[in-house]
Amino acid sequence: MDGPRSPNAPPQRAPNTRALRVLVVEDDADLNEMTVELLTLFGHTVESAADGPGALATATRGDFDVVLLDLSLPGFSGLEVARLLRASPAGARPYIIAMSGYSREEDVARATEAGCDTYLVKPVEFDRLQSLLAARGA
Repeated sequence: MDGPRSPNAPPQRAPNTRALRVLVVEDDADLNEMTVELLTLFGHTVESAADGPGALATATRGDFDVVLLDLSLPGFSGLEVARLLRASPAGARPYIIAMSGYSREEDVARATEAGCDTYLVKPVEFDRLQSLLAARGA
């Protein structure tokens, strides 16, 4: 019998969805760690990077389903990371979820032009992120 979840119950991946390979790219160490931990609790396989060059190096080593990409990164921007991932001849084409503190239409348009599939404004609502991942894992 399904009832309301206890507030202390660990999070769960949506029923009938598969675990995903997720790359978290975030330069804020605390946010990076928290996001990795939450996604791991949902049963996903997660790796992380903290800058543009690290994101590309990690992305080329793995076959990721989703890249959760902060747009303000050291090294080079998340927009450049998205462009380079989309230009890469290497096999898989991950679903790129851009994350930014900016919410103007032109910011969203630039992310879309760079190859991002979805744009989330920080602080990211975790329920929204969970829904996006569930749709990818369906």
